[in-house]
Amino acid sequence: MIKTEYQAPYLKRIDALNDQLWYFLFTSEELNRKLSSFSNKAKEAYTTDLFHDNQFSQRLYVKAIDLQAHQDQNKLITFGAYLSTCYEITTNYIKDIFDKLKTINGLTYVWSDTEPEKKLKSLYTTSGLVFTPEYLLKTLTYIRLRRNHFTHLILTPNSKLTGFISANGNALNAQWRTTGVVSSIDFTSTTNVAEFQQDEAIELIKLIRICIIAIDQFVGSTLDKNGFITSIVKKEYGHLKTRRNSLIIDERKKKIVNIAKAKFDLIVTESEVEPFVNTIGMR
Repeated sequence: MIKTEYQAPYLKRIDALNDQLWYFLFTSEELNRKLSSFSNKAKEAYTTDLFHDNQFSQRLYVKAIDLQAHQDQNKLITFGAYLSTCYEITTNYIKDIFDKLKTINGLTYVWSDTEPEKKLKSLYTTSGLVFTPEYLLKTLTYIRLRRNHFTHLILTPNSKLTGFISANGNALNAQWRTTGVVSSIDFTSTTNVAEFQQDEAIELIKLIRICIIAIDQFVGSTLDKNGFITSIVKKEYGHLKTRRNSLIIDERKKKIVNIAKAKFDLIVTESEVEPFVNTIGMR
């Protein structure tokens, strides 16, 4: 499947955040084990007494027995923060492939940061194209609406979220929950929408990763081939002004064919590449 150059770096950032989330859960579990090993007397002691070597113990001046409650609250905030960051990374990815699709296919549509996944769909529809895997964009819309409730402290589901759930919740459950991709997320639920539980956050980040890969493959399959070749040749040779000769042309044809396959899984022939390497970067 054809892919863009944006898939790998954005997935790498998502994976790094996912690793940090697992690290957070690992350290939380170790703290719980330590707390459970304390005697009843020790549990009544303050952090400054039990963790006197920790330079931050005075900043968290509570009894050991109360640390669990602090940790539970911290988890809710942390899960929401990780998911919000992952979504922001995804919006930047969408903006990059939006611009790439516009440039390579010669499309005209104005980007705005509002509802980014819908802007990608609009770029297709206004150009007479169809974004077939629409469930991917709706999944991101669900995450965005939940993220908004978390970041803006909207404790009761607003009309945008309830309307979206009413129209799309069952279909998203059929796509992800019924097929076993997720088990903790219920796209029809309107309970505690401003909070993310542990398994729910993990599964939503998993869905973000799935969506990026699938969207990238779909967008890659709709990129104009000649436009794609042009963009590759311009990046490699657009800054040059080389005197034209057959040896250089042959060398560049081979290089572009290899780059297209290695970086983008794009299969092109030397004859398809020749018109572009024969003009771009030449004098």
